[in-house]
Amino acid sequence: MFGERYLATRKTLGTLVHDTRELARRITVELDDLTDGSDLLRDFSNPFLVMVCGEVNAGKSTFVNALFGKELCGVNVLPETGKVIQYRYGEEERNEELSGMREERYRPLAFLSDFNIVDTPGTNSVPRIDGAAIGGLFPEADLVFFILPVGNPWEAATWNLLSRFPEELEGKVAFVVQQADLRDEGELAIIREHVCSLARKKMGGSPEVFVVSGKLAGEAKARQPPDEEAWKESGYPEVEAFISRRVNASPGRRQVAREVHDAAGRALRRIEDQLACSLAELDRKGSVLRELEAGMVQEREAMRSEPEEQFEALGAALGEEGKRVLSLMRLRVTLWPSLLSLFRRDESPSAVEKALVDGVEEAVGRVADGQAREVRQACEEHWDSVASRIREDIEVEPPAVDAGEVDWGGLQQRFVRRLGRAARTAVEKVKLRGLLEARFEARRRVLQRFLAGCLLGVTAGGALGAVGWHPFSWIFLGGALVVAVLGARQARRSGRVLVELCRECVEGSEGDFTESLGGEYRAGVSDYFKDYGMLYEILGRVILQSDTVVKSRQEECARLLHALRLIEQELEDWEPGE
Repeated sequence: MFGERYLATRKTLGTLVHDTRELARRITVELDDLTDGSDLLRDFSNPFLVMVCGEVNAGKSTFVNALFGKELCGVNVLPETGKVIQYRYGEEERNEELSGMREERYRPLAFLSDFNIVDTPGTNSVPRIDGAAIGGLFPEADLVFFILPVGNPWEAATWNLLSRFPEELEGKVAFVVQQADLRDEGELAIIREHVCSLARKKMGGSPEVFVVSGKLAGEAKARQPPDEEAWKESGYPEVEAFISRRVNASPGRRQVAREVHDAAGRALRRIEDQLACSLAELDRKGSVLRELEAGMVQEREAMRSEPEEQFEALGAALGEEGKRVLSLMRLRVTLWPSLLSLFRRDESPSAVEKALVDGVEEAVGRVADGQAREVRQACEEHWDSVASRIREDIEVEPPAVDAGEVDWGGLQQRFVRRLGRAARTAVEKVKLRGLLEARFEARRRVLQRFLAGCLLGVTAGGALGAVGWHPFSWIFLGGALVVAVLGARQARRSGRVLVELCRECVEGSEGDFTESLGGEYRAGVSDYFKDYGMLYEILGRVILQSDTVVKSRQEECARLLHALRLIEQELEDWEPGE
């Protein structure tokens, strides 16, 4: 196709303008000259307008069809001789009559996107007023070909039409002598010289004159593959080269292209500035978010570093359960359980420890449940305190604390289980059962001796009484009673010792117990704030996503600016006459 260099550059520039407009739309930047329907873009996208004039049967339609390689214009179709027909691109084939003199025909031919063709009535078949209508299209035309038949290239009607519009046709006219196959080279040279001479008289300057054969051109294109030699002989390659030079070097088109290039450059620079401002704003929002997160960390450390009252509540759980366990101990060392323990294994140590462990775990769980609620309340209050700043400085709506982003129920359960397990482990480390088992066993052996002495005295007294030695019998029975009383006193006294030992053991372990739970309490608070921090992570993802979008658009803008510089170089490299 003709003017491929300019058309390729225009296509590239058009794509760049489209991408620039789309990028500007996404970031709401005004476009000025690149808005929809602007005169600049309309002028930029206008197809080249090529007009063909000449007398009836001069070969105008043949010239157009051979030049563009399509059967566009009807040949020798009489009804068309009285109309100016403009061929435009259309996705569907249709005709629109604009007036009795003008008609537009839309055809789905790709080259019509870049070139519109105007086929005019024969200059010798229309009255003067219709000739004025044809001349009215000359200012819009980029090129006007006057087709002359080789048999009569000096027909007056054509030259008169040309001489009536010298200003409108200046720099746009080329002459084509058709049917060159009907004359030999000598005659063609004379005819060409005659046409050049007549054109200089009518227009001045040195007009372009081409001698062509539509017949040879049609035959060359009809062959498969096309006959390149016949195509060259037809004279059409010179016409194609001439059109390409005019298209590539058109001053008006080049000026419009430069104006579109400059408008795109201004738009891209505004886009670049806007994106830089957006990135700076996102950096500011990121700084605000980091400041808010630092405040959250301070709040967390404050809760972790001042838990004295919390620890006291946890330590009190051991003390309260210790008192309950001491009551159990007192029951376990009364006379009847002590007597039974002489005849079977005493499970009191394991029962006491189990009661203490279970009781402390349950009590700590109750305390931990309340503490977990306090930690959650602290997180929610802190979030409420920063919500207004999130709206104002980060310009997003803070996520709701109860929207499911943070599993508060799960956090509370983990907090309670953590402290409960820590309490059980801490009590088990006291080894109360092992200590009590040794003391219970020693007490049991002592009490068994008293029991054995009592039984021995009763047995001896009974035996002596049976043989009639009653004084001695009463002595032994009295001794058995004394041993029984002493054993009961020993059982009571040793029971009090065991209870006191249990009390001392529990009270002595409160410090280690509290310290052990303190570490778990701090870890639990950290877990709470870690999950609470997910709300800040949501904000961080919003900022990061915006940052990614802005940087992506910056890369797109940089790509467009680079493409614009390449187009600028292409425009600068154009030379008149290319």
